[in-house]
Amino acid sequence: MLLKVIGTGSKGNCYVIKSEKTGRFIILDCGIKFEKIITDSNFNGFEKLDFVFCSHIHKDHSLSLDLFKLNGCNIIDWNSKTEIKKTYGEWEFATFEVKHNVKCLGIIIRNTKSNETIAYMTDFCECPRLIGINHFIYEVNYDEETINKKIMLDNADFQHIRASLNNHNSLENAVSYFNLLSYKPKSLNICHMSKDHCSKNKVLNCLTEYVENVNILENNMEYKI
Repeated sequence: MLLKVIGTGSKGNCYVIKSEKTGRFIILDCGIKFEKIITDSNFNGFEKLDFVFCSHIHKDHSLSLDLFKLNGCNIIDWNSKTEIKKTYGEWEFATFEVKHNVKCLGIIIRNTKSNETIAYMTDFCECPRLIGINHFIYEVNYDEETINKKIMLDNADFQHIRASLNNHNSLENAVSYFNLLSYKPKSLNICHMSKDHCSKNKVLNCLTEYVENVNILENNMEYKI
């Protein structure tokens, strides 16, 4: 499968998961302009789009959702009832709630052709511990050391910065999460990272111990999973 990052971060999030065997694909979040999504090279036309998943209402995740609805796409969003083993096309999925400042869902996806499993979770401060996942697309928004250094250098108000981060996931939480897994996932794909609040090198150094392959996702890049 291919993971294409059309957008990641506070300016807009959108990820395409595409089967190399069949060309069928799904979209995870649609927080950028509709025109940019549908003109991406991995967008094979609406007939091969099995579903669009939208985690929560914030515009950096949901900007184009109404236009996908108008085009008759299968939609799974924060208003959907949490599902267990529902199938669209060659994708079997289940959704679950994560803790954010609005209702927010994560999703587990299994491609029935390759039998690979993917978990996508973003914009959370707490999430359930999942087992048997091959590939994670997982938020690491900040790390404590970088935040503390920034506060000292900029003489910023600690409480103001801390309040803005309380609903997102830290590197320290990520280390605890993957350290407690009883196996090594094949890949960990870091999304929604703040360039101002997180050290890329520190993330790689801390998490490569627990996962076979760690990618820090970047806009307009493609990854094989």
